Amino acid sequence: MHCFYFWILKRRTEKSDCRLLCPGLAATLDFRKNGYSSGSIQPVMHSKSTRRMHKKILPIDLQYRSRIIAFLFALCLFLVTGQSHADAKFDAIRQQGLEAFQERNFTLARDCFQRAYKLQPYNDDIRFRLAMSLIYQDPDAPREAAHQFGKKGSYRDDLQKAVQLLRESVEVQERIEIRSPATGLRHFHLGVGYWYMGRPDLALDSFRRSFRSDFTRTDALYNRIVILKQMGKDPEARVATREYLRITSIEDLDD
Repeated sequence: MHCFYFWILKRRTEKSDCRLLCPGLAATLDFRKNGYSSGSIQPVMHSKSTRRMHKKILPIDLQYRSRIIAFLFALCLFLVTGQSHADAKFDAIRQQGLEAFQERNFTLARDCFQRAYKLQPYNDDIRFRLAMSLIYQDPDAPREAAHQFGKKGSYRDDLQKAVQLLRESVEVQERIEIRSPATGLRHFHLGVGYWYMGRPDLALDSFRRSFRSDFTRTDALYNRIVILKQMGKDPEARVATREYLRITSIEDLDD
């Protein structure tokens, strides 16, 4: 009898305790009664206030992410559009410079290639054409635009800039291939730049390198003969002349 009353009291106590417990803990007790261990994953029961909180937070989170996505898309579109505009501007300036160069208007070509080089200083073709324009331009041509090279200068200043650009261009080409027509061409015009600057010693070396890079550049050998005669080195000039005649006669036989 006492055992029966004790069992009823225990049942009432469990029911009253369950009413006082939070829904999540009550669910945990129910799962434990049904055989789930304490290490099992238990369901979480949310109250109405918690569910209302999630309903308010979720739309804000989605809206925030939507704004970020829209911003990133607009940024990418802006960058692509800006790059396309810059490329179109560069192509127009480059084409104008090429046309002026073909017409041997080296002063106009100089101005165009200076603008193009400012847009793409890594472009070796523009670097090379700018250097040639600086060398072969009219020495008395006006120099109104300062561009990236600084204040207005003289033709000698332009020659120094051209030599600097050509040396950089030679380094770029030699990293690709030491002996090639492109490398020989750059050495040749570098020799002309040194020659115009009054450095025949450096010009001789550049013309020698030009021929060694491209054996078809017999014009480099001819320029060596002219410079050696100007320097009064007649024995060296005669040796260079024999070499030039021997190579050009071989070319004539090949033709």
